[in-house]
Amino acid sequence: MLKKTLSLLMSVWLVFALSIGCILPLTLAIIWWSLPVKENDWRSTTSSLSQEVVDDICTKFDSDSSFSACKTKQGIYAPDLFPLIKEKFSSEDGSTYDDVQLMLSQYHTDYEAPVSLGNGEQYFVSWFDLRGDGETAIVFFFNGEGKINEILYHLGNDDE
Repeated sequence: MLKKTLSLLMSVWLVFALSIGCILPLTLAIIWWSLPVKENDWRSTTSSLSQEVVDDICTKFDSDSSFSACKTKQGIYAPDLFPLIKEKFSSEDGSTYDDVQLMLSQYHTDYEAPVSLGNGEQYFVSWFDLRGDGETAIVFFFNGEGKINEILYHLGNDDE
């Protein structure tokens, strides 16, 4: 009888231990998933572009006025135009720093000097801010010969 009781007690204890072992991680995961995600709300720290800037970018990069932001032209933020700029320079094979400067020089805000990598390759970075407030920028990475390697977007200050 004692053996049966101990066996039953151990079975109940095992079920309890397993349920706690499964419920606790599941409960923690549900709590974690329900917490609000702090997104970088860059729109709250900047304002829309002036009509002059929107017209300038749309004239240079969207000659057939097919891009939605160029049709709307109101309440347009710099990142709304970044895909248009990126598409233009990505579609042109071998676009260079000079090509980018020709189109965007008035928005140029920062230049990071060339860096040499261990394998002998070089790259440098240029930042262009259509709004001019430092909150958003389109960032171009160029190789040592000045050809575009990568185009990224900077949306707000990640340090906050």
